[in-house]
Amino acid sequence: MRKMNNKKAREEKALSKELEKQRKDPIRIAERERKKQMGGSKDCLQYLILMLDTRIVNSGGHGVAIFKACEALGIQYITKEQTVPFSITWNRQVTSINVSMENQVETVKSEQTEEDVLVLLPVADFVNFVQNHKKCGSELGCGPTLINYVQTVKQHLPNSILSFVVIGMEKYFRDQKTKVQRKHRAAVLSSERVTPCTDSDQGSVHRLDVEEAITDNQLQTDVMVYLLETSEELAEFVRTFSKAVAEKPAKKDRLQTAFFDDGVSTVKVDKNGQGLLKVWKQQLLQFKNISPDIADAIVQAYPSPHSLMEVRRGAGVLETSRRVGKEMSRRIYTLVTSSNSSEVMK
Repeated sequence: MRKMNNKKAREEKALSKELEKQRKDPIRIAERERKKQMGGSKDCLQYLILMLDTRIVNSGGHGVAIFKACEALGIQYITKEQTVPFSITWNRQVTSINVSMENQVETVKSEQTEEDVLVLLPVADFVNFVQNHKKCGSELGCGPTLINYVQTVKQHLPNSILSFVVIGMEKYFRDQKTKVQRKHRAAVLSSERVTPCTDSDQGSVHRLDVEEAITDNQLQTDVMVYLLETSEELAEFVRTFSKAVAEKPAKKDRLQTAFFDDGVSTVKVDKNGQGLLKVWKQQLLQFKNISPDIADAIVQAYPSPHSLMEVRRGAGVLETSRRVGKEMSRRIYTLVTSSNSSEVMK
């Protein structure tokens, strides 16, 4: 009876392990897939869907170049009328795990909308906003400015991170210069008195006006405006932007950790400061000629970068009194005290 009971117990234990393995396997598979979806591998782009507003294709004429860029990058794209005209958004395919009361594991695939939104602004509208921005400093009053438009878009997309793109400002400047030259030539040929062209005569804006409007907008709304020239430049910008969107979650996770611990796992620092000692060690290992045993000796003697005097390496009969050296001390001191982010430690 004892043997039979032991055999039965072993069988039940083996069955329990098998059931637990069967339950955990789909969880591990789903977790690996989700890691890829969140930018954890080079395959993350295949889970991204670019949503292109139909007006960019029909009115802007930039659709073909963007489609080619998406195909080269390996991401899906859909043309669909968006909430904000001439906008580009991204959806991410994600996998979530549901565990029932009976320990049944269910994986659910869905799409989530990313917070980044790219908005194309027609040149004519942008020039009008810049003109109004100039008038706001005069007694004439002004109409809607770039800042007003950005704030309006923010109201429609309150949880989004916006970026704006204007295509063809250099062409606009060239066209305005040509108009001025033609007007001047016509006046000369007709023997009329040539008068200097003013902004009101041209109905145009200068580069400085554009820069001021963009700068004021960024300061007040924290939204960037990019100036591009061709459909190809726009397609390349969208390609780079899409890649950044795909990798964004993984990069956020990496920013929440510190350095790699012996190349195996990351070092996490909690609110109580646990993990700071390992971070200090990893900082020391960045230096040339500092081996793990030297870093360990420094950390044991000086658990923070507050001060460094002299360090012994080894223990027992292998212990030495060799110092780190003035040059290495200088480098470490520079690391922890320098306020110049571009300083090169030689």
